[in-house]
Amino acid sequence: ASIIGAETNLVDEMDTIASVYHNRIKKKMKLESDPTVEYVIKRPMKPKDKFIDSPYNTYQNRTLPPSPINSPGISAIKAAIYPAKTEFLYMVMNYKSGRHLFGKNYNEHKRNIRKK
Repeated sequence: ASIIGAETNLVDEMDTIASVYHNRIKKKMKLESDPTVEYVIKRPMKPKDKFIDSPYNTYQNRTLPPSPINSPGISAIKAAIYPAKTEFLYMVMNYKSGRHLFGKNYNEHKRNIRKK
């Protein structure tokens, strides 16, 4: 829930974001969540930060961080408990709209990255 809350403050996106994380966990994929790295480095993440050694780095570890990265709100908690039913495995923030773009596979994700 804390990762979901750190990823967005848009309540209508939270259950979809939760679905991405749930789907990745089911497939034994790394979460690859920027907010978990930013929790450690205390600034916006840069590509090189994916390689830092920390139990909170979900780019390096397949497990959830050892503790929450913030105090999630009730909407993020509900989203974590009741994620949307999707096939999404990827997401990227579209800075023009302030919303996330979701993809079912890596090719969709690469297209979404180009849109951001």
